[in-house]
Amino acid sequence: MPCQVTATPEGGLVFLCGRGRARTQPCDHCGQPGTRLCDRTVSQAPFRTCDRPLCAACAIHRPGHVDYCRAHAPATGAST
Repeated sequence: MPCQVTATPEGGLVFLCGRGRARTQPCDHCGQPGTRLCDRTVSQAPFRTCDRPLCAACAIHRPGHVDYCRAHAPATGAST
């Protein structure tokens, strides 16, 4: 299974592994290519996150490489 390694603007690394090239989903807010996903936990069993696609401009970024959509940022204490 081929993996693609991409550097983030914050200095981290993203590893994408799978068959073929993944398609980028449009941002849930503005329609631009979504390069991030909302990290808000929505279920514990089974563990699942929101995963709404977000562009860098619309994502509400928190320290630790965590991003939230606008709907979940207030619930986490993140400011817009």
